[in-house]
Amino acid sequence: MLEPPRGTVTFLFTDVEASTELLRQLNEEYGRALGLHRSLIRAAVQRHHGMEVDTQGDAFFFVFQRASDGVRAAIDAQRALSEQDWPRGATVRVRMGLHTGDAFLEDGRYHGLSVHRAARISGVAHGGQVLLSESTRSLLGDEEELRDVAFRDLGPLALKDFDRPIRVYRLTAPGLAEVGTRPRARVRRRKRAVVVAAVLAAVVAAAVATTIASTLGGGRAAVRVPRNSVAVVDPGTGHARDAVAVGRQPNAIALDSSAAWVANSGSGTVTRIDASTLATSTIGGFQLPPYALATGAGRVWATEETAGLASVNVATQTVSTPVALQAPGGLAYSAQGIAYGFGALWVGGGLPSGLSLLRVDPSTQRIVASVRVGSFARHSIAIAPDGVWISDQLDNRVVEVDPGTMRIERRIPVGGPTGIAVGRGSLWVCGADDNGVWRLRARNHYRAPTLVPTGADPVAVAVGHGAVWAAVADGQLVRIESATNAGGSTKIASTLNGVAVDDDTVWAVSGPIRFQ
Repeated sequence: MLEPPRGTVTFLFTDVEASTELLRQLNEEYGRALGLHRSLIRAAVQRHHGMEVDTQGDAFFFVFQRASDGVRAAIDAQRALSEQDWPRGATVRVRMGLHTGDAFLEDGRYHGLSVHRAARISGVAHGGQVLLSESTRSLLGDEEELRDVAFRDLGPLALKDFDRPIRVYRLTAPGLAEVGTRPRARVRRRKRAVVVAAVLAAVVAAAVATTIASTLGGGRAAVRVPRNSVAVVDPGTGHARDAVAVGRQPNAIALDSSAAWVANSGSGTVTRIDASTLATSTIGGFQLPPYALATGAGRVWATEETAGLASVNVATQTVSTPVALQAPGGLAYSAQGIAYGFGALWVGGGLPSGLSLLRVDPSTQRIVASVRVGSFARHSIAIAPDGVWISDQLDNRVVEVDPGTMRIERRIPVGGPTGIAVGRGSLWVCGADDNGVWRLRARNHYRAPTLVPTGADPVAVAVGHGAVWAAVADGQLVRIESATNAGGSTKIASTLNGVAVDDDTVWAVSGPIRFQ
């Protein structure tokens, strides 16, 4: 197996434009089109010495040692996509973005701002376009094999979550479709007054952050929380009082009356942390890495995506053989999000046609009812007193389902919803596109939303100790006072991707940021 490149590397992000419209057009043919798209892009990347880092749905993340290889792979992929005969005469357009920079490699995963820049550049492209940063462009001037390639300067663009504009170029080459549409970002031209105002705002924000950290921390030094561990946070101070090592790439957490359970996608295990002693035990034997966890009916339930649903017997700490969740017609759902409530398991099941909320009998592990809720993408599920909520990230909304009738009761728009939780008379939703947590009050039928800023990419949320706790991708743990909606944050780790709350503790998972 090839070693992932290190040091200065070039990242390539790709995703299908208007995939929901394409799904509606192709219906049952969508899965075949998606498979063709994957084969064409992977073949182009392999020809030019690239390595696949991650994939989810219709999106890819690749890495190259040489910038020219990344550019050539993108060109070949776009040509192949434009020449392909797609089902029902459809047109599949893919946007692509390249950026070169330094990134940290840990457990086979890349971290750092360079990864985020590449993703943001891809995000402002249109289908058929290849955009690249100035750092990538600067490495291509002397490349003999790129003599037929040209670059159109689009100017400094304002990209989401970056304070300074980034100069971006559009790539043109023979055989590449001419997509002249301007990128989906503003050309930023700052006047001196705007810059001064931004500097003053940053100074004020830094002072506020320092005050918040002092208030939450009570002046006591916090425990350092490394990656691949769980922070044990004092809910009174907001500081980590312990850090418990778990498996590689922890990505989900669930609680029962005596322990915290953590899914480790990198090592394919679940770690049990005793709530009293913090002693750990590791449970293996899963067919595929566990994705999400829920506790109930004396078991810890784990989704294994394509393998289906497995469980850990709490008493014996043994793993059951996964059960495939069969859809009508014989297909198997790809299982992701999971929750327990109303005496049932609730699982987010994906097919090429979209995302369904499945009601599963925990005794037989069979689907007893289902309802289509949106497009298949990363999602979370939460149990409310009178309904089940699921986030629909691609369609930018949260959906409430009646647990008895399986009817959809409400669809509420939220920008890029990820983690969701119920408590304090409200539904709390991480809005990744809004850089905050939305509060939707139950007494107003969830239709009077309030946004509490958290910083970029809140990924998980939990309720407890009179507050709401949001884990932010950059390692901040944000405490939101439910009485006032005021938020304050504490830096817990370099990255966070999960949070849970029990009677004594806030548990925050320090692991790699999930691919978006």
